[in-house]
Amino acid sequence: MCIITGIDETNYEYYMPFMPDTLSQWIEDGEDILIFGIESFDMAAGAIVIRMVFPEAQLLWLYVDERLRGRGIGSDALIRIMEIMKDGYDMRLLSVDLYAGTDKQLASLFDVYPVTKEELFQSSYETTLGWLLSSPKLNGKSKNSISLLELDNKGLRLLNDNLIKRKLDLVRMPIVPGDYMSQSAVYMEGEQAKGVFLLKKDGEVVEISLLASFADNPISIIDMINFSAGRMNRFSEETRVFMNVVDDRILRLIKGLNSMDENDNEGFTKSERITVDLSYIDEARRKAELIMSTWKELEPGLYE
Repeated sequence: MCIITGIDETNYEYYMPFMPDTLSQWIEDGEDILIFGIESFDMAAGAIVIRMVFPEAQLLWLYVDERLRGRGIGSDALIRIMEIMKDGYDMRLLSVDLYAGTDKQLASLFDVYPVTKEELFQSSYETTLGWLLSSPKLNGKSKNSISLLELDNKGLRLLNDNLIKRKLDLVRMPIVPGDYMSQSAVYMEGEQAKGVFLLKKDGEVVEISLLASFADNPISIIDMINFSAGRMNRFSEETRVFMNVVDDRILRLIKGLNSMDENDNEGFTKSERITVDLSYIDEARRKAELIMSTWKELEPGLYE
């Protein structure tokens, strides 16, 4: 069904369209990364990125060309990369973090394997723009926030540096203002950017890509949200809003906006880490050999 191939300068251009935007950042950060191409029907069909943390191979990315989906290529690529990790790199486990609401297709590839599951703190939250803007704490007025597009090059460079230093670089770095909506906000303390609220339009959904602050003012996050909220009037109240919840402070903020009960988890979807013990590969091979030997007995000569 597919072939897994190494990627180097001779074939990178064919697989580049299937690579994640974050690949260069992972490499620059010194991650022990392996990248593989998926070949099917004699053409480049996708890509796989693995982080090596012995004895565990962490699946960071598995992507199949949209034109070739529905043909079992993803399933075949997964079993083949597990075989490569076990036989070629002596890895004992393969894990993947499945972020809530965003990885349903990838999650389905693991349905046939015995896995262990671990709930991650990170979750996602989805609601409507109307619900968000109905909060009594939002009035569309801000005191110290500006549009991301207004931040000069020096300020943008310092903002990027501070996000990386504080390990808040949860989007592709450096931030490129043109990648985000003009309603994205930056919180300013004097002439320094001390917070950012990044919005991105994805079809009919507004994605909150990053909400982060290292300002002294505790209301900096509300100030940025107010800035953006005051500039969202061209969007329907039914517009879906999606965001990743990466820490407890953001979780409390979302619930506090419209006075949600602490135990009210409507709209929240948890993320999880699933792990496959690669010794399963040996068991699967034994089963395949048993099935083949049975067929040989039933149909002698057919498999000679």
